[in-house]
Amino acid sequence: RKGFRGSVKGQPIKSFSDISQGDFVVHDSHGIGKFIGIEQLTVQGMIKDYMKVEYAGNDTLYVPVDQMNLIQKYMGADSLTPKVNRLAGNEWKNTKAKAKAAIENMARELLEMSAARQAKGGYRFGPDTVWQKEFEDSFPYEETDDQLQCIEEIKADMERPIAMDRLLCGDVGYGKTEVAARAMFKCAAEGKQVAL
Repeated sequence: RKGFRGSVKGQPIKSFSDISQGDFVVHDSHGIGKFIGIEQLTVQGMIKDYMKVEYAGNDTLYVPVDQMNLIQKYMGADSLTPKVNRLAGNEWKNTKAKAKAAIENMARELLEMSAARQAKGGYRFGPDTVWQKEFEDSFPYEETDDQLQCIEEIKADMERPIAMDRLLCGDVGYGKTEVAARAMFKCAAEGKQVAL
């Protein structure tokens, strides 16, 4: 759905300042290990820097620093220590396969639930009232183009006889609450319950 400003942020390792010795990392092909540090190794007569990652069973993986994009910093619950994988075996492949299956199952359930909601229909709100206009005119700031577009789309959804399925997102301070307040007022003005 459309929103205001924002970006998707991951936890890739972009530089050595993003990771410290002892941090847990995830390698796409090998799973969770512990970052030990940077070592210089001579391989085929060339000296290169490698990231040393330790796995279960004292297994060690050396990743060339120019391939650090293959590794991401582990971002789990702070209080939990993750299970370190083994380099050999299918443990990490099985973990990834289970996660993929769980995601596919969740997506299927969401699609089924959405289809059921659409088939059931929803309450059709009427057009804006004079009180809606008065409420909106009391907003002390000038609306942004993004706000106006989202307000228009949300009201159009509310005036259709289907259950609305919309996610409003944006950075802090860009007026999401004002957009939501207008939808809540429209809802409450017709005697429907509103929760914030």
